[in-house]
Amino acid sequence: MTTNEDICTLKGTGKPWEKETKLHEQPWFIDRMKSVTEWLKSNASDCWPPVPDTEQSEDCALLLRWEENPGECLRYLAALGAALHQAFDDFFGIKASPDHKCKLTKPPAHLFADPAPGGGLCLLLRAALRLRAQHGWSHASLGGRLLRAATDPDSGLDAGEWVGFFAGAEKELADAALTLRPILVFSPEWDRPERLFVRMKLMSAAKRHRAFVVHSLDKATHVVVPEAEAESEAGR
Repeated sequence: MTTNEDICTLKGTGKPWEKETKLHEQPWFIDRMKSVTEWLKSNASDCWPPVPDTEQSEDCALLLRWEENPGECLRYLAALGAALHQAFDDFFGIKASPDHKCKLTKPPAHLFADPAPGGGLCLLLRAALRLRAQHGWSHASLGGRLLRAATDPDSGLDAGEWVGFFAGAEKELADAALTLRPILVFSPEWDRPERLFVRMKLMSAAKRHRAFVVHSLDKATHVVVPEAEAESEAGR
């Protein structure tokens, strides 16, 4: 029988979920998953609750257990949210590979702990559950696949497909105005011929990270200046 502990453990290695503060195990946080469950029932009918392929499937047994013990369902959702948070960290956090890190900015941590209806955790869980339904994975395997995504080629998707999933989830957060997209303007110092190529690369990276690039200072939230000028400003 698959347990919630299995979901948050890298199977075969015994390596536990790496967050120091295991918020998803706290009873008060698990109880707040009730609002998430209700939101998923109303806004993710295509993937929640999971529809088993056959009456003998593992998902069918899971559904029956959840009907008998709703608390197990709440613990599952809390654990799945934790696995999502770790997966984003593995791909785009401080210890991520440079190839992954440059492709996306991970969402703010508080969104993974926001159980408000339609909040960050609801949207992230819906994205993950839709991914599960799309690929026909068992419900219990989803958390483990997320935790292995950055390191295991047998996690179900290749690295590019995982990045595509994470980018789609991040876009849902942005479309719901749960993350703010920075508005950048490049300072006049970037107009020097020797800096044009670097500016072009930076603009491309900014757009990949869903930032807006404008040409008017009064419309910008951030000003991008060359490193030498930035150090000069800091020293004044």
